[in-house]
This record gives sequence, C-alpha cells and structure tokens, in this order.
Amino acid sequence: MEQIFPGKVELLHCVTAGFINLSVLKEDDRGFVVDENKLKQFAQLDEINQYTLLCVASQGRFSRSGLVRQARLLLDVVSGISETGYTRTGLLRSAFLVSEKDNDIPGMAPIGQSGRFASMLARSREAEGGTGNAFSAMDAISTMDRLIDSALLLGLLTEKGKDECGESIFVKGSIFANLPRPTEPPFPKVLNIDAGFTVTLLPGLPLSELIPLMQFMEIQQFDTAAQFEITKKSVMRAFDAGMNHEQVLDTLTQFCPYEVPQNLCVSLEDWSNSYSSVALYKGYILQANKENAAAIERNPAISQHIALTLAPGIYLLDVENDVQAKALIAASGVDFIGTIKSALKPAESASFPTVWYGHSSVAGGARKAYAFAETEQEDQNQNIAALSSETDRAKHFDSMRDELEKLNLLPEQKEGLLDRIKRKIILSPVQLRGDSVRLERIAASGMDFSGKVHIIESAISSNSMVELEYENPNDAEGEGIMIVGNPLNVEKLDDDALIRIELIPQHEEKLFSIGKARMVKRIRGSVLK
Repeated sequence: MEQIFPGKVELLHCVTAGFINLSVLKEDDRGFVVDENKLKQFAQLDEINQYTLLCVASQGRFSRSGLVRQARLLLDVVSGISETGYTRTGLLRSAFLVSEKDNDIPGMAPIGQSGRFASMLARSREAEGGTGNAFSAMDAISTMDRLIDSALLLGLLTEKGKDECGESIFVKGSIFANLPRPTEPPFPKVLNIDAGFTVTLLPGLPLSELIPLMQFMEIQQFDTAAQFEITKKSVMRAFDAGMNHEQVLDTLTQFCPYEVPQNLCVSLEDWSNSYSSVALYKGYILQANKENAAAIERNPAISQHIALTLAPGIYLLDVENDVQAKALIAASGVDFIGTIKSALKPAESASFPTVWYGHSSVAGGARKAYAFAETEQEDQNQNIAALSSETDRAKHFDSMRDELEKLNLLPEQKEGLLDRIKRKIILSPVQLRGDSVRLERIAASGMDFSGKVHIIESAISSNSMVELEYENPNDAEGEGIMIVGNPLNVEKLDDDALIRIELIPQHEEKLFSIGKARMVKRIRGSVLK
C-alpha cells in the first residue's frame, strides 16, 4: 500500500473506515467487497457532502440522523472560518455557538439527542436542575474535537501556520478552491494512454465518472497524476460487472484527448471474444421442447423471470431458491412442468450385512445357533495376517498404492488414503474410498490472512509442520524463499500476526510475518521430526 499510495496510507485508512461505516464496503466470506448500488448513490452526492460524510463516518458508525447532524455541524463550522483562520480552540468555540443556534430551532434535536434514550437522559438532567443546551453544547465541542484530524486528512481543513502562542491556525481546505467540478458533459479530457496500455489519470472528474473507469483498470501508483494499467484480468473484471468491450472503448474515448491506441482496441475485442466463448452459469434452468417453447415465452408469469435465453427452449431464470421456483411454476398455470430436477448425485448408503445360521452341538445337546458371518473385509484382513514374510507384506502394500493411483480422487483424498496405508489402517482395496477422508484445508495464499492464521493454528493443535513461502526480491524469476519448521505459537499484532517457528533442520526459533507470506501450507504427519 505504501508503494501504491506513497505518503497517503493514513488517508487510505481514514477513507476505508468511512466507507465501511457507510456500508459502501461490506464484509463477507471473501473479505470486504464493494456494494455497487451504495457506491453509485454516494457518487451522486455533491463532493462537499461526500467529503463531509466520509469525515464523520471515519470516526464510527452512527444513525442516519446522527450522521447528518455531525456533518452539518462540521460544514457550518468550516464555512464560518474567517480568512485569518481559527485555532483549534476557535473551532471548538465556533462549534459551541453553532450548537446553541441550532437548539433554538423548533423540532431540531441537539447533537447526540435524537433517540428515545437520549430524550430520557435529557429529562433526567432537567429534573436535576441541568439544562439540555449545556449537554448538547458539550457534545458538539467533543464531536468537533474528534472531527478536526479527519477533516485535515480529507482536505476540509488546512493548517495555515502558527500563532504567537505556537498553536496551529486552520483555514478552509484546498478542496473548496477546486470545487465544484462539472457534473454533466462535456467533461475534461484527463486520460493519457501509451502503447503499453499504461494510463495516466489527471484530476478533474467527479466520482460518478471515475467509477466506470476503475472497473477495467488496475491501480499502479496514486498521486496528483495517478497511474493505472489496462490488463486482460482487469478487463475481464469489467465484463463480469456487465460491461462489454464497446462500453469500455466508449468510456476511454470520452475522456481521452486523442484517439485510443489501435492495439488496445484490437486487444479489447480479442479479450471480449475470449470471454464470451465459454460461460459458466449458476441458477435455475427451465427447458422446453419446440412445441412448448412458444407457450413458455408468452406466459406472463414466466417471461418476466427469464434472465437469459441460453439456447432455443433453454432459459436461465432469476429465482434464487426452490421455494421461489415452485411458486413461479404454480403461478404460471402450466401443468406439464414436473418437479425440480437436480444434477447432484444421490448419497450412497452402506449395504446390510448378510446373516448366516447353522447348527452346532454343545454339552451333549443339539441346539440351533445363529452367527454373523465374517465380512469380506475381515477375510482379507486374515489373509494379510497370513503373509509370512516382510517381502510379501511390502508387495501387498505396494499393490495397494498402485490401486490408489488408479482411482479418480481429489489430491487431498489421495494424500489422506496414502497416509492410512502407511500406518496400516487400510489393509485392502475395498477400504480405498474417497468419501471416508474428511477434507481439510491445508493451504492458504495471497490476501487470505485469516486462512493463513487458521492453517498455522490447526498445525499447532495437530502437532504438524508448516511450510511458509516468501517473495525473494533477489530472484527475477519469481522463485520464493521456503521456510519449513514446527510452529510454536502465533503472536497477533494490530495489523499483522507473527509465527514463532522452530526451523528444520537448524532447530532454531525465529519469528516470521504471517501477512507477508505468499503461501502457508500445513504438512501432514510428523515428517522430519
């Protein structure tokens, strides 16, 4: 981040926290993802409102009314700064006066006093002889005091200098001088594209016009003039978001002062053809033959839910679950559609044992006895026990490994079964069943920080070794540095975590960063211990 945003990491933290608390960034099982609708709504605000809401939201998550009240307080204070500027004390006094003025407006709740609990608190203070205005004024001062640092980071405030007492003097930020930017075409031509698909972006566009550009470009370095790169991966991301190569080209043409390089146009078309050549869909498919296809397409209950026609008579529906699908079929009134068919394989069940019975004589009398026969597995176990020499047993287990290689199983399943063969748990080919192996995650890489920590912690609990891979800055071919050893413990920091590991074969204890590891892998068993 420091390389991409030199000198702006603190600002990046501030903006990220603001977007999380505004629900523009949301967390799911993949990490943080952008809520595209929320981002577009945010982009429609004027830029002063964008900066102000980010400034307030970077300090915490507030109710809608609390967010508006604090943003209004900040704007009122900043807009009231004189040309000579205010000290921090002057800004807090201004917040006090603004709060006093707002308290005189009927129907407007003071800052921090918009909820039922706040109203109860205000009434209790009045019963004790206090005043609601004194509470709101102090709340406004503390609110302004914590917003000043974020306002400096975001450019709403600028430090002009020092007064005779050494206190900083603040004036309106530089963003006020650069606004407003145009919100409707024609927009300034701010893009410069070279033959290597490197894009230089100059200031001048509003956020609403920058969002489509970010769909198909990768950030390289952010400064006054930001540098991006157009790659196949970034353009594929735009295709996934619903753009096509014509829209990408039109967006570039709109903001480029000259013609887009021809080699980029050709590449965009090639990438588009490659992207559209194969598609993987997930959802509910409705299939109809030629006689019923026309009836299906004319049916009003079904036609409005056809998201895509994959082929004649084959439709991708926009329903999300079985309940919605069944309701759609019921509403359509079509009686020739059966139940929902699935491609999932039915679960396999173990067969019942065979019961053998016979007669035996005991204590001079004959009686009927029932006994369970030895299973095929037990018979084979006895055959293995009958193998007299080490050579015979070795040949038997070698044949077991050969049988395992012939099976079409996942690598993790094969590794688990092979481990059981080594430990003499599996004794016959009948036991080579992939579904008997519980799949465990043994590796994590890239930005999956929580996954890396989980792999290491599971290795510690199972007394397994780990393999860490780090980038080697001295190797141009990208070969990493491999660290192998016994994990001892994990020490968590604010922005990273460290693993204390006993290196093998050196048997030295050292600390390594988990976040910087390119890959973390758990090694099964106790090899080399």
